[in-house]
Amino acid sequence: MEAIAQTAEEKQHHPDWCNSYNTLTVHLCSHDAGGTITQKDIDMASDIDALAARFSVVEME
Repeated sequence: MEAIAQTAEEKQHHPDWCNSYNTLTVHLCSHDAGGTITQKDIDMASDIDALAARFSVVEME
C-alpha cells in the first residue's frame, strides 16, 4: 500500500481503495473527469501491476 500511495502522490492520482486483512482493492477512475477512466488511470494501473510483480503479489484481477 505504501508503494502505491507514494506512486499515486507523485502522479497526483488518488485512487479509492479498501484494505481488509490481506486483500487490497483499488478502484481507478478520474474524479475530475466525471468518474470516467482516463489515460491517467491506465498508467496508474500499469504502475500498480509493476509494483505487484516487484513485491511478488500472487493474485491480481
